[in-house]
Amino acid sequence: MDQVSSILPVITTTTTTHTTATTTTTTTTTTKESREGFDWHAFVIGAVVFLVIFVIFTIIIWWFRWLYFSDVPLGFRTCTSEDYYQSPGEALANTDILASDILFVKKENDQDILFYKRVPKTKTCTPGNDQVVKVIYPQLCQFKTNDQNIEIGKLVNKADHNPDGAYQIINSDTIVTAGRNCQPSDSSIMGTPLPRWDPC
Repeated sequence: MDQVSSILPVITTTTTTHTTATTTTTTTTTTKESREGFDWHAFVIGAVVFLVIFVIFTIIIWWFRWLYFSDVPLGFRTCTSEDYYQSPGEALANTDILASDILFVKKENDQDILFYKRVPKTKTCTPGNDQVVKVIYPQLCQFKTNDQNIEIGKLVNKADHNPDGAYQIINSDTIVTAGRNCQPSDSSIMGTPLPRWDPC
């Protein structure tokens, strides 16, 4: 009887140890399998949540015109004359554009005419289609005499009541009187507008 009693604890201990070892082994195996797998459900849910947050954030900054939506017009208002630089010199002084981008000479009725493509002051309106206007009195004119001398004159005086403007030859005191489109009053001189303008 004493021999049987002494054997029982050993059997119980062995069984417990075996059970514990088995449980540990099973747990380790399960953990390894879960690490090797990919949870597609969690990925899809995370992607959907991210997209929803991104869309909400984009709508908010668009509504208040923040960040990269700051230049987006608040409405569909068409630009009026007050929304443009009326003078090429003003446009060149306040923007990074070049004179060649907004000024060009075109022949109409056998006469060279200077045109100005008006530049908007703001981006909060929609420009119309009629932004090219004639410049009746260009700032710079090229004058050619009968003896083929070519001089450049700059507009220095133009009275509203006088149809002619006074163009001073650059680097000279000579004044040439010319009307619209650089047409001199002296028939011996030919005038042509130049697509140039000083920023002012």
